[in-house]
Amino acid sequence: FRKASLLVDGKVEYVGGGIEDLVESTMPSDTSCGLLVYISFAKSATKEKALQAAKTVLNLPLLTQGAWGDGSDTKSFLAMTSHCKPQFLLVPQANLISKVKSQGKSIQYHGQIGKEMGMTLYNYFL
Repeated sequence: FRKASLLVDGKVEYVGGGIEDLVESTMPSDTSCGLLVYISFAKSATKEKALQAAKTVLNLPLLTQGAWGDGSDTKSFLAMTSHCKPQFLLVPQANLISKVKSQGKSIQYHGQIGKEMGMTLYNYFL
C-alpha cells in the first residue's frame, strides 16, 4: 500500500492506504485489505447499469489474504469482510471513456456522460 493524493474539485486531498495509517488505527496491520477502483460513465449509462456495476465490483474475486501470486485463493470484497476490515477507494476517472485519435497524438471524450448525470450515477454506484 502507498499513500495517494487526488485532485478533487481543484483541491489536493490526501487519501491514506498505507501502513502509516494502520499504525494509528486500533486494528492490527495484518487485518487490513483494500480495493482501488477507477470509474467513468459513458453516455449510455443508466441508474440500473451503475447499480449492477457496483454489485459486480463487490462480488468479483479480486482480493487475496496473502501476497498476490502466493497461491492464496482470491475472494470478493464482500467475502473479505469476514477476514479483514476492507477499505474501498472509488476514483472518478473521466479519461476511461475516451478514444485515441491521430495515431496516438490526441484524445477525444465525446462518449462521456454529462457532469451532473455522472455525479448522479457515481452516487448510485456508492
